[in-house]
Amino acid sequence: MKKQIPFLKDPERVSPQSRQGFSLVEVAMAVMIFSLMVGYAVPSVMTSMTNGRLERGSSRLSFQLQQARSFALSNNQSVFLGLDTSTNELTVWMDADRDGSRDSGEEEVIEVGDPSTVSITSSWTSALFNSHGQFLTSQNQRTVSTETVTFTSSSKSKTLTIRGSGSVTRE
Repeated sequence: MKKQIPFLKDPERVSPQSRQGFSLVEVAMAVMIFSLMVGYAVPSVMTSMTNGRLERGSSRLSFQLQQARSFALSNNQSVFLGLDTSTNELTVWMDADRDGSRDSGEEEVIEVGDPSTVSITSSWTSALFNSHGQFLTSQNQRTVSTETVTFTSSSKSKTLTIRGSGSVTRE
């Protein structure tokens, strides 16, 4: 006589119907539970992606502005900036021949945010850091008190503030 563990059924006694797989009710419950889990996860992932795009764009622009200011201070020369909000590109150049205009070979173009996912609005489109590190608008070469750049994606936004002293802060 075979010894059996009490909680296991004898495979020969199991009916053929119970060996065929899951019932429709079990599959429906599993699909419903999976759908609920996905339904809660997707909005959270989308929010994280939006926040990441905004953070990357504002961080990149902040870094580039700080680099431009540092370069102006260390080389005792103005560094010019152009911000194109339609393409989300920052053009940075040092006027090597000091003629006041951008010439071939004097520029570096930096994309600061993906135009298809982040829009940029700014209170300035051209400016400069002078040799003292002050942030000036190019139009009239005056020190400005505060200028802003706002990154927007979906309903979220991130703002960079550039002060006349040259400091850059992200909010």
